[in-house]
Amino acid sequence: RRNRLSGVSVGGASEVRVTPQPGRLTADYVLRGVKVHVEALPLRNVSDTSEAEGACLYKISTTPPVPAVVDCGGMATMTVWNRAAWLRETAVGGPHNHIENQSSIALLQDTDVPRVVAFRASGPLTTINAAGKSHVRANFSEGQGWVLAAFARDASRAATLAGTDVQAGEKSTEDFYSGLLGRIGLATPEPV
Repeated sequence: RRNRLSGVSVGGASEVRVTPQPGRLTADYVLRGVKVHVEALPLRNVSDTSEAEGACLYKISTTPPVPAVVDCGGMATMTVWNRAAWLRETAVGGPHNHIENQSSIALLQDTDVPRVVAFRASGPLTTINAAGKSHVRANFSEGQGWVLAAFARDASRAATLAGTDVQAGEKSTEDFYSGLLGRIGLATPEPV
């Protein structure tokens, strides 16, 4: 996944701050004078199954609001080892990526990976083919939106997971971590 703003890659960002929080990861940075806020939130209500499937919600917003795109592709994220080089690449996608657009969902398959990723977004999805690599692009003309990436062993199941109610999924995850943190306490012998 890569964010782009008027053709500028995230690699040119300044004032980068990444903050892990219970159940989500946030990143804030400045790109050509525009503040960008990104969140990644694994949705608990459709993840952690015995079938090793799930979904993650990515949210982006810009201040001031300017058109932004999020490029999604490549299947190296499914590989645990040796991701560092892939994460530093500026080209998105993979040579074996096959993308099929189905109405509001784009399905990404790779011959080397036994999973299908289904993308749904609050903005239009398009397929981009460049330098022998294909990827999905989510377009946010108002500078804010979300991408839901769901993965499963087959296309039908991935598409079903991508149809998850985003607001309900986000609330379910927030409630889970709020409840978890509410049960944790720390007592010290000295007043703080």
